[in-house]
Amino acid sequence: MPSAASNLLVDLGLAGFVAVTGLQTGQQAIATIMQHGITLFLLGVVVTLVPLILTMFFGRYVLRYDNTAIFAGALAGSRSANPAFGEVLNKAGNAVPTTPFAITYAVANVLLTLLGPLVVAFS
Repeated sequence: MPSAASNLLVDLGLAGFVAVTGLQTGQQAIATIMQHGITLFLLGVVVTLVPLILTMFFGRYVLRYDNTAIFAGALAGSRSANPAFGEVLNKAGNAVPTTPFAITYAVANVLLTLLGPLVVAFS
């Protein structure tokens, strides 16, 4: 299969998944936002952005990541962001970001599985 056709199918599959998920949960999300106000949305933005920003500073200044491709791969893996990783690979033009992505992806998923019930139990 030509790579262009393969990329098209991957993109259409991802878009279809996002559309179906949005259609299934959209009304619940709107009802929840109307019930709890915009505060819920803003807390979601903070919970999403603050860990990523802290991770960026930690990686840059403590771990001293100098290679942007490796650092971007590690950040995408830490967020379990496969679409972001695909774009990192496209921009890098090689497979260099694959190793840091795989490592941080595995660690993030194991920690999420192990620590998720603790977070729920304490909240």
